[in-house]
Amino acid sequence: MTALDHALNLTPLSSDDDTLRFGCTFTADWFQGRGAYGGIVAGLFARAFQTRVPTRDARTMTVHFCAPATGEGTIEVVLEREGANLSQLSARLTHLRRGRVVTVAFATAVFGRDVGPEAYGDRVAPTVPDAHELPIFRLTPGWPVFSEHFEFRPCLGHQAFRRAPEGHLGGWIRPVEAQPADLGRVCAILDAWPPAVLPVLADPRPAASIDLTFHFFRSFPIAQPDDASFLYEARSPVMRGGYAEEDATLWDAERRLVARVRQNVAVF
Repeated sequence: MTALDHALNLTPLSSDDDTLRFGCTFTADWFQGRGAYGGIVAGLFARAFQTRVPTRDARTMTVHFCAPATGEGTIEVVLEREGANLSQLSARLTHLRRGRVVTVAFATAVFGRDVGPEAYGDRVAPTVPDAHELPIFRLTPGWPVFSEHFEFRPCLGHQAFRRAPEGHLGGWIRPVEAQPADLGRVCAILDAWPPAVLPVLADPRPAASIDLTFHFFRSFPIAQPDDASFLYEARSPVMRGGYAEEDATLWDAERRLVARVRQNVAVF
């Protein structure tokens, strides 16, 4: 089991007809600031949802973050409705803090079967060198601890805190340890890069995701080598009052669209 698999591991707990319950653990090597970074929380939700509706593909998922994810947690998944084509689900991540149950994050998701052969638009990947042609970025002081579990090869946009004219960054990314690209791992990859608003800023400032909304365009796991990289591009078109919107896209090693994610980032 890889380090990422350990971080995304769910332990089945007592369940009933309406609710599935899982235990999970957040360790310090996956922290960003005071708790686990959002990609781990999202990946756990995704795996929990998929366990509830294993015969359907993930189509969309939204996660709202409420408190730092630390220590032991419990995820409860509820199947809100299941129709002929779509399943709507909700989930809540909680843990005990000073004897009280605290909500760490909550999520909703839609899983569904294919409902038609029609397709258009593929969100063409930017023209950049292949991953093997680019050097691995050497992490500098200030990068979150969890970043050590990934290889970053920047080739798009700007570096953080450079007073750049636009919020734009990206490049190739993969986990340090080779592993199949399943739904949970792809969620973790999609939130591993720094927020796209950071290049616009002049000096280092804390930033945290308020929410993440994923749209998935592939079935998982993705059929590609376990050590293959993904191409990631993110843009932040607007920031007001310390809150920045960000849109990001992920392509596989063959530059085929995998998923898109939108988030709101608080910059303190």
